[in-house]
Amino acid sequence: MQKTAEQTAVDPSERALVVAFEFGDFRADPARNALTCVSTGEASRLPPRTMDALSLLARHAGQVVSRQSFADAVWPGRRVVDDSLSLCISELRKALDDSPREPRYIRTVPKRGYCLLPRVTWDEVPLQPAPTRAAGSDGLSFGKRSMRGIALLVTLSSVVLAASSFLDDSARDRSVPTPGEPLSMLSPVAGNTGSAGGTDTQPETTQQLYKRARYHLDRRTEADLPVARELFERILSHDPEFVEAILGLAELQREMARHDHRESASVGYRAAYSAFIERAQQVAPEHPAVMATTYRPGTDVVDWQQYEDDLQNLVSRAPDCVACVRRLSEFYLEVGWFQDALDVWQDHRRYWPLSVSMHAALAQLQARLGSAAGALRQVELIRALVGDDAWDVRAAEANAYLILGDVDPWLAHMRTLLGELGESGQQRLAIYEAMLAGDEARLDELARSSPATRDFNIALALGLIDPLVERVRGSVARGEYRDLQLVHGWIHERNTLTRRYIDGLARLQQDPRIQKMFADMGLSAFWRTRGKFPDYCSRVRETVPYCA
Repeated sequence: MQKTAEQTAVDPSERALVVAFEFGDFRADPARNALTCVSTGEASRLPPRTMDALSLLARHAGQVVSRQSFADAVWPGRRVVDDSLSLCISELRKALDDSPREPRYIRTVPKRGYCLLPRVTWDEVPLQPAPTRAAGSDGLSFGKRSMRGIALLVTLSSVVLAASSFLDDSARDRSVPTPGEPLSMLSPVAGNTGSAGGTDTQPETTQQLYKRARYHLDRRTEADLPVARELFERILSHDPEFVEAILGLAELQREMARHDHRESASVGYRAAYSAFIERAQQVAPEHPAVMATTYRPGTDVVDWQQYEDDLQNLVSRAPDCVACVRRLSEFYLEVGWFQDALDVWQDHRRYWPLSVSMHAALAQLQARLGSAAGALRQVELIRALVGDDAWDVRAAEANAYLILGDVDPWLAHMRTLLGELGESGQQRLAIYEAMLAGDEARLDELARSSPATRDFNIALALGLIDPLVERVRGSVARGEYRDLQLVHGWIHERNTLTRRYIDGLARLQQDPRIQKMFADMGLSAFWRTRGKFPDYCSRVRETVPYCA
C-alpha cells in the first residue's frame, strides 16, 4: 500500500533519500539512484547529487524549493552551487523528457527556485526507532547532517581503506599510499626482516620509496615533482635496473613540461623522456608497463583486431598496470569508442583509488562523451585529493562549462589556465575572445598569423581543414595514431561556445580524404567486421560516409 505525501503520518523528509517514491509516470529509487518510467519500464541511473535534488523536490512537491535549500541539503559546505544546480535540473529534465517552457514535472520559478508539479506517493516502509545514546557517549547528533555529506564521507573512507591495501604487512612506512604502478610488478625487495612487533628503526625499503615517489608524481604539482624525482633517483642509485623508477622518471619529464612553458625547455624534456624510455626497454623489454608504453601497431594496413587483442592481453596480464590501462584506453579513443575508453578506467580504478591523474582521465572522458555531470563528479574527488586550485580541477570544470555553454565561468577558467602558459596561452586566449565577440576580421588575421593555430581544436574552430588533413595523414603514415582521437573529436551539443568547433569537426569528418584514409588503413573494415562504429556515428550517420 502507498500513501500520498499529505497522508503520511511521518514527514517523508526523514526517509526520502532511502525510500522509493512515485510521481507522474516515474518511480525513483534513491537507494539505487534509479529512475524508471512506469508505463514503458525504461530505467536510467541518475548521478547521486541529481537524485538528491529530485528527492528534495519530492519532499516539497507542489512547493517552491529555493536555491539556498538545495545548497544546504545537496551541497552542504560548498562555496558555489548555482552551476551545479542548473546542471542537476537539466539532467532531471532530460531524464523526465520535460521541457522548461511547457513543464510537466519541474517548473522554474524565476528568482525563487524550482517546483515539482506532480503529486508524490512514497513507499510505506516501517521506520526504525531512533537509537538511544549509550552512557558516556560523546552525544554527537546526525539529525541535521546531509545524507549526501555522509555518503561522500563513506566514499572517501572506502577510498582510503582500498588504498591501504597497497602497503604490505611488514611495511614500516605509514605515509600516504601510492596510487601508481602496482605492487605485483615491483622489483624484488630484500632486507625487510623486521618482526611484527618491532619498532620503526629500519630504513625505508626500495618498495616503500617507490610508493612515495609515485604518490608525489601523481599529484602533479610543482611542489611534488622535485620530491618524486629525488625519490626515483635514490631508488636507482641503489638498484639501477628498477624499471618502474626509470619509467617514473620518463613520466616525470612530461609532468615537468606542463609547468615549464619555455620553447627551449620542451625540447629538453622530450629528449630526456625518450632516453628514459630507451633505458627501460634495455633493462626490462618484457615488462608489461614497458611493452604498453612502447607498443606500436605498425604502418600501412593495420590489424586493428590484433592491436586491441595485444593491449587487452597486457591488461589481463597486469590489471593493476596503469600504463597498460592507459594505452588500451587510448586505443579505444583512436577507433572512436569513447564509452569503452571510459569503461577501461572505471573497471580498474580500484587499483589506484587516490590517483589524481586517473580521476583527471575519467573527467576528460566524461567531458568527451558530453557529460558535464560526470566531469564534475570527478572534480569533487580531485578537489578532495589536491585542493581547489589544482590545474586538473580547473581544467575539468572548464570542460563542464564548455558543455553547458556557460560563457562567463568558462572564459574565467580559460584565462586562468592559459595565463599559466605564457605567450602561447595568450595567443590561444586572443582567438577565443575574438570568437566570442564575433570579430571575423580579427579571426581571419589570427588564422593567417597566430602560432596558436597549431592547436588541432583551435584550427578546427577556425575552419582550417586542409592543414589538419595533411597533419593527420602524415602522422598515420609514420605509424602514429593519436591524432585519430582528435578526428573523432568530442560529443557536444551545439551552443555559443561549441558551435564553431562542431562545424569544423563536421567538415573534417565529412572530408573524402579522411574517408579514404580510414579505408586504406583498414579501420573502416574493422568497424564493419565488429559491427561497431564510432560512438558519435548515431548522431551523424547520414552525413559522415564512414559511419554507414
